[in-house]
Amino acid sequence: MTISFGNFEPKPDEPSGDAEIDAINDIINEQMGMKDAVDSIGHNWTAEKTIAEMTLPEIEDSLTYVNYELASEEDTYAQVVEEMRILRDKLRMLDETRSSVLSDINRNKDTKLALARRKEEMLRDALKNQAINETADKVFKIMENNPSWAKAHQYQKEDVVQTIHAYLSGFNGFLNANDMGLGKTKETFDTLTVLSALFEAEYDRKPRILWLTKTSILKTGGTIREGKMWAPGIQLIPVEGSMNKAQREAFFEMIDEFGMSCITNYETVRTTEALQDVDWDFVVMDEVHKLKGGANVSGPTAVWKSVFDITRNVKMQILMSGTPMVNRVTEMWAYLHIFDPERFPSARQFENAFTSMMSVAGEFQLVVDADKLLNNALVGRMCKRRKDEVGLQMPPVTPYEQREVLLEMLPAQAAVYEQMRDQFFVWLADQDQEKIFTASAIIAQLIRLRQLNVWPVIDFKKSVVDPFTGMPVTTDDGKLLVQIDRLDVRESSKIDEAMDTIEAIGDEPIVIFCSFNEPMREIQRRCLEQNITCELLIGENSANLANLEVGFQQGKIRVLCINSAMGEGLNLQKNPSQWTGGASYVGFLDLWYNSGRNDQCTDRVFRQGASEPVTVYHWKNMNSVDQWLDEIIKKKDNQIKGVMEDQKLRPGDWAEYLKKLI
Repeated sequence: MTISFGNFEPKPDEPSGDAEIDAINDIINEQMGMKDAVDSIGHNWTAEKTIAEMTLPEIEDSLTYVNYELASEEDTYAQVVEEMRILRDKLRMLDETRSSVLSDINRNKDTKLALARRKEEMLRDALKNQAINETADKVFKIMENNPSWAKAHQYQKEDVVQTIHAYLSGFNGFLNANDMGLGKTKETFDTLTVLSALFEAEYDRKPRILWLTKTSILKTGGTIREGKMWAPGIQLIPVEGSMNKAQREAFFEMIDEFGMSCITNYETVRTTEALQDVDWDFVVMDEVHKLKGGANVSGPTAVWKSVFDITRNVKMQILMSGTPMVNRVTEMWAYLHIFDPERFPSARQFENAFTSMMSVAGEFQLVVDADKLLNNALVGRMCKRRKDEVGLQMPPVTPYEQREVLLEMLPAQAAVYEQMRDQFFVWLADQDQEKIFTASAIIAQLIRLRQLNVWPVIDFKKSVVDPFTGMPVTTDDGKLLVQIDRLDVRESSKIDEAMDTIEAIGDEPIVIFCSFNEPMREIQRRCLEQNITCELLIGENSANLANLEVGFQQGKIRVLCINSAMGEGLNLQKNPSQWTGGASYVGFLDLWYNSGRNDQCTDRVFRQGASEPVTVYHWKNMNSVDQWLDEIIKKKDNQIKGVMEDQKLRPGDWAEYLKKLI
């Protein structure tokens, strides 16, 4: 016989192995035995006589007895059910207690594991801090009587220690991504002084140092001048790529033989075989963002390949750029792959590892995973500081004042701009929607809008078409015959405002940036009419770059107009301790597609040594391509900011130790 209670079906003849279940089975077995006994008695008693043979009192007595037995059996079953309910409640309570105990045990395990991990982290941090402190002791001992070290700011000393610690820890590369104007060049010369001392102590000879930079910076001679000031013991011999190839080859063969050091431009690495054969010990790469072409989808550039080849066996590389990553996360791979090609093997793997698709403002975008990039790739290999962190002779409230001046286009300028804009929209509508627009095709259309937005004087080149056949006309040598049409509307709200600003600031010098040369030529023409000295720094006169920089520093030039592509490596700030001229005003006729280049331009004036607050004017036309550019720049900044401004790229607790040494 089986009694069912919900899903619980104890069987009398089957032991359960559980104390509570066994107790229930015992009760059931006992009650079943009683019932069987009653049934047996009733059967035996009633079997003595048939009902026909029984008297009426006997029948009544029998019924009374049967009812009594039935009532007793019902009471017994009710008791069994109640006891089963009580036991089931006890089982449930026991199960809850067991679950609670297990949960507490697991929590305790997690807590103990977390504490163990925290202790491990603290121990690791303590060992790390101890190791950095030992590195700091070595650095301060080497630089104890060094004049450059005495003039270094605290953050610069911390950065030098961090770089040397990376070298002593086995890293063969370090990226200094501090904001422009914070003295990365000085930090690097101080670092080279320490590295040279450590190297000479180990190898009993001077290291061969190669310093790579942009051609324009090489021509100014600024790096060499700083080297003589901060590290006179390190003599960098300049080698320009414009030298005769035979002379260059002979020069680098001599460097290899006598263990000398030199400074040259990136292109020279590609074109000079003797340079590639030198066993360089330390390589410095200034403005290293020029190497981001290593991550091009179509394949790395020839210059990147050449630089990668010469750095394979170097003992330490120091990379410098205030804007190392401005567009894509793979730009950072282009540098890290040079550091450690085994750990960062391909740009595709790097992008897959450190980016993810996320919803931003209602649309899915590829976003940099800042935490993963910082923790797994950059920490220990890079430092990054902003100007507002270090407070170097800068205005106390804001680093510089930005004035966005909103303008309304003049009528003739607005008419041609709107015409070109409408043509652009028509061009977009006429494109084959099944084909993918190329970036170059769209940018080519946008460039015209940007030009008109600044100065609507443009030469348009178009193919000559045969009016009868409708086919392009070619010359005898097979080239397309091109006709030049000139749009010549000499009205510009921006240039008018720029001239008004020049007048408003009085005799104060100003540096004006633009992506196009024609607007700057117009400013120069108007300045000359008002007897204001104005010079242009554009591609065609780049050979005169050093003279223009010195002339502006000496106060001989009041307005200096610079093509935005050349806004790197110049010192144009007011710095009375070094020169009498310089500027504290900057103006932009237009902006580039990323803030990195725009910041490079601003930081020609807003940089270390600046003695006055800097004012930056952004002249923008309303309802124009300027607003579209602002949106593009904002999106790119949001992508990069989470990485480049993280505290992990700043010194840790060991900074307090350095303060004591300082």
